[in-house]
Amino acid sequence: MSTTTTTTPLEEHCDVLTFNPDEPRSAGLSAFDASAIMGVNNYKGRLETWGEKIGEIPYSGPKFSQAREELKHCVAQLYAEERNVAVVYWPRTLRSSGFEFMEYRMNYVICERPELNGAVTTWARDTPPPNITAILDVRAVGINGPASTYEWADDAVPPKYEAQGLHAFAVTGISRIVYAALVANEGLVVRTRDYEEDDVQDLIEAEFGFWEDVETKTEPEVDGSESTFRALHKLFPTPVEGKSVTLEGAQVDTYRQWVNAKDMSDTSEKLATLLRAQLELIVGDAESIVVDGKVVITYKKSKDGERFNLDAFREANPELVKEFTVPVPGSRRWTQKK
Repeated sequence: MSTTTTTTPLEEHCDVLTFNPDEPRSAGLSAFDASAIMGVNNYKGRLETWGEKIGEIPYSGPKFSQAREELKHCVAQLYAEERNVAVVYWPRTLRSSGFEFMEYRMNYVICERPELNGAVTTWARDTPPPNITAILDVRAVGINGPASTYEWADDAVPPKYEAQGLHAFAVTGISRIVYAALVANEGLVVRTRDYEEDDVQDLIEAEFGFWEDVETKTEPEVDGSESTFRALHKLFPTPVEGKSVTLEGAQVDTYRQWVNAKDMSDTSEKLATLLRAQLELIVGDAESIVVDGKVVITYKKSKDGERFNLDAFREANPELVKEFTVPVPGSRRWTQKK
């Protein structure tokens, strides 16, 4: 396999497809998928992505949102005004000519068009807008919560966005990626990266290998992430009654390592519980613990609240409860036999 990328005009580097926000996202590998494949996506991992690609797990990634797109447009406009550059909105899906399983959903590009500086304009043609100098990757971070705003500190780009930028370079051949993020409590944060061929080789090889796993339906290696367990529960929701699996060789080693790890974890948890009980006795009715003049633990009471008394409601309104009760499928339990 050759994984060499060359900087060529965008039309030669990839095919331009019409953008459809409602189309399925599972046909090829997107920028979002790239971050999952590289292990830097904090929402989704390799196994869950693989399950989606082979059609065994429904797609659960980011979906088109008009509100989010309008917010991104505002960020793009802010960037264009602050930097006095021409930003062009060109919503198209691009497919790599060299690796047809790699796709990138373009939104904004920066163009050398002095007459359009300071504004965002729309390019409605399928042919690329003229004089593209960079891809503008627009983000809004931590607007509804703290999120990962700290990952932008010290001129950094969060790893998941970096992987997506490299994916964009691999598909389009456009080596300059400008990340413009509206970061909570920070305002507009801009990071510029000029990537080279060596920067993208690991990602291309990882995506190529992952796609081979998709085509052959070979499960990728798993990690211990929440995404992996979510995928396992979706892939195997119901066990076959009476079926057992006999472990052999390295599988037995995996089981024994798990038993040892669990034993150490249980021992640590018991010790931590004991030590906390001793500390709580020392604290008594105090609100905090001070060590070397510094508060190291606070133990305050939350505000009094209210909760719905379901048991009392069920007793007083049995027919109403029955009317609004729906069946819930059972879940599998992982139980170690002593």
